[in-house]
Amino acid sequence: MAASVVSGLALTCVMASSAAAQAQAPSTTKAPAPVATGSGELTSDIAITYSYSKFTQKNPISGGPDIKTTYHSGWQLSAGTRFNHAIGIYGELGQTFTNAPSKSVLSYAGGIRFQTNRREKFRPFANILLGGANDQGPTNPQGAKVAHNHFTVMEFGGGVDYALTSHIAARVQGSAPLYLFFGPVSKGGRFQIGMVYTFFK
Repeated sequence: MAASVVSGLALTCVMASSAAAQAQAPSTTKAPAPVATGSGELTSDIAITYSYSKFTQKNPISGGPDIKTTYHSGWQLSAGTRFNHAIGIYGELGQTFTNAPSKSVLSYAGGIRFQTNRREKFRPFANILLGGANDQGPTNPQGAKVAHNHFTVMEFGGGVDYALTSHIAARVQGSAPLYLFFGPVSKGGRFQIGMVYTFFK
């Protein structure tokens, strides 16, 4: 019986020593990876685009044909930033040209843009803008401008940005500008294509 008691005490000591050793052994469990800072949300962007436009204006002479003007080339520089995840402010400056000598329209406008700020491949958007335009007409033989008109501009448009890299996207955009003057309204359509650089937080 004494032998049994000794054996029991020895087994208890062995088990206690094993438990203590396991408690002191360094843990091999990996700590969780740190959470990345920043939400990856789009905060602002700048863009440069090429444009092609057509405008139609009612003839001031009663019964006369509509006056149609095609602007075969142009450029727009735009930028936007955000109030929240879907709404931001947006502005653009641009110039369009016709085949007529030195005939161009310089326009500027700003307003509201609606676009998701998520880091997605396709980012559609829509905007409502208000601004002005300066019609720089053809020159006479002396080099002076024949026409120099100022317009109020309202513009409704939209498009989509397609992400090419983490910060660069291609933009396709269409808009319907209205040029308001003291007389008939010029109604237009404009197609734009270009590149966008986006900023994320």
